[in-house]
Formats: sequence, C-alpha cells, structure tokens
Amino acid sequence: MLPLVAPAPIKVLGYADDALFFLSDFNDFHRLQASLSIYSRASNAKVNYLKTEAISLSGARQQEWQDLLQSADINAWHDYRSLSAVRYLGYPLASTSSQLNAFLDGLLVKLRTASDIHLQRGLSIQGRSTVINTLIMSKIWHVLRITPVSKQFHQRIRSLVTRFLMYKMFPPVKYNTLILPKFIGGLGILDSRLQQKALQLRWLSSLFSNS
Repeated sequence: MLPLVAPAPIKVLGYADDALFFLSDFNDFHRLQASLSIYSRASNAKVNYLKTEAISLSGARQQEWQDLLQSADINAWHDYRSLSAVRYLGYPLASTSSQLNAFLDGLLVKLRTASDIHLQRGLSIQGRSTVINTLIMSKIWHVLRITPVSKQFHQRIRSLVTRFLMYKMFPPVKYNTLILPKFIGGLGILDSRLQQKALQLRWLSSLFSNS
C-alpha cells in the first residue's frame, strides 16, 4: 500500500486578474506584502489595496487582523456581522445563513426584473419557454454549481417560472407538465432543482475520475 500523503496547503487561487490569498497568521501577510512588492517592481503593476476585501473564514471578528489590514489600507472586512457576503468569481463567500440568503434574494430580484422585461415583448408560449431556459435562468446556473440553496429557494424559482410562462394564459398548466420534454406534451423547461443536481454531479464526477 502506498502511504497517504497530506496535500500541500492551498495559499493562492487566481483567475484572470482576481486573486484569493489564504493567510493563517501575521507572518503570512508580511510575506505576501513582500512578494507583491517584488512583483510590482518587476512588472510595473501596482496592487490596489483600497479595492482589496478581507474575509474571516471562521466568521469571527478578529480585531487584531482588522487593525493590521487597516494599516495597509485594506478597510473592507467581512465577518459574521456583515450584512452581505463577499463575492468571488460570482460565488458568495458567506459566514452566516443570513448573508447567503441576502445574496440569493438578490439573484431572485435579477430573475424577476429580467422576466418582467421579457413579458413586455408579447412572446408566444414557445417563445417564452426558450427565453426562460436560455436568457433568464442562465443567470443562476453558474451559482448553483457550487452554492447550496434551500428547498424554499427552488420553490420561489418555480413560482417565478410558472408566473412568466402562464402570463395571460388560461387555464394554467401545472408546473410538472411544463418541465416535461416537448415530445410528450411539455415545454422542456429546465427545473432548477434537477439542474443543480446535474451540475454538481458533473463536479463530483471530475473529482472521482481516475484521470
């Protein structure tokens, strides 16, 4: 048997011009400052500390960290007292359920706004089904890949989808019929709960793949 080796700790995550640094103590922060200073001198690029956000992964207040970061002009601090979650690449980094709920409420507002705009176009039921799948619901697939949501959140999406599709339609069609494939009488609407499971299963399959 091969001995189990603990993976190396992750210190940096980067995507395009967004970088996420994991610091465990003050020495990590001073080393980061030194590395960024060298990078700035070598590349002639300047790090904007005023736009940097810090988050306590435990959610604790950690006043010592706040004082240290403020001395470096990093004033945006997030912990359990913050009203909203930090966003990284569109995903919420929340310390509490209320922060996550505030983020998800914002997503629902975007969906309602988009659906209200498209309702003014006088689309057919087929046109609305295409719009809901491709233009409106696409706003949440990215988030649902990773972010856990409640059953109530999916129910609110379900109500929004039904309202959009059944606008000025009578008699209304049941939601369970709307999500059926077109060849058996449905509209092929993507159900958010099933779609989230499929997206997350895709991530899991990659993690457990031998390749």
